[in-house]
Amino acid sequence: MYLDLLSKVLTNKIYEPDSPKATPDEVDEIKKTLDLLMNDGINLNISAEDLTQILQYTKRSRNIHTYVSIDALNNIRDAITIINEKKIVGDVLDCGVLRRGTSIYMAGVLKSLNSSRKVYVADSFSGLPVPSTQDGIFANHFWHRFSKALPIYNLDCLASIDDVKENFNRYGLLDDNIVFMPGWFEDTLPSLSAANVKFSVVRIDADWYSSTKDVLDNVYHLISDGGFIIIDDYNLPGCKLAVDEFREKNGISKPLQIADEVAGVFFWIK
Repeated sequence: MYLDLLSKVLTNKIYEPDSPKATPDEVDEIKKTLDLLMNDGINLNISAEDLTQILQYTKRSRNIHTYVSIDALNNIRDAITIINEKKIVGDVLDCGVLRRGTSIYMAGVLKSLNSSRKVYVADSFSGLPVPSTQDGIFANHFWHRFSKALPIYNLDCLASIDDVKENFNRYGLLDDNIVFMPGWFEDTLPSLSAANVKFSVVRIDADWYSSTKDVLDNVYHLISDGGFIIIDDYNLPGCKLAVDEFREKNGISKPLQIADEVAGVFFWIK
């Protein structure tokens, strides 16, 4: 019951069971943005109404600590429960935490199991890096280009480390088992090899091609056999390409399993 309640609070399903409805003014603002792109010869092939409604879940005004679905949180719970039951060696790592909800949920699951495993929380705490050509037109010409011009939406995926720590504290889950790794993945994750750290669950919510590749290249060899690799953004072209390339290069034949197909949450077991 504790974990069910925690997931509902983190996703704000208790007070906001459905995403807010887009207002006419919000639709009009997005239509102006799409018109600007059309003037530049860029057609995203989506209506202003549909895009505005999609963006509702990212609104900064929402009292929400994670944008992932209940199914995605259940996947985290199941993974940690399994590695605990099977005594798979290693801590858990969350790469790309935004408003910290999934990391808090990881800590909550571990607490419910009386586990002493650590939760590593890796993020730039400065927002997203610049997307590359592999990430596609939408990421480059809408998501990144207009992240500052559309401030009501959290397109820059920015949350400070102080805010993240404060929210851990609000849930009573800020302790010495929470290890923060602020900075770009390419700079921070290589240090894990030297520290001889092992992981049993690694969650990657890095959005873009280069960020996803940085995590896989620097962390995969640290994951114990039987450990879980959870990919949050497999529906995004850059993330999918990075995962597919890595799996092919390393001869990984374990099938990708679905946690939330609509949201693009997939996983495999090493």
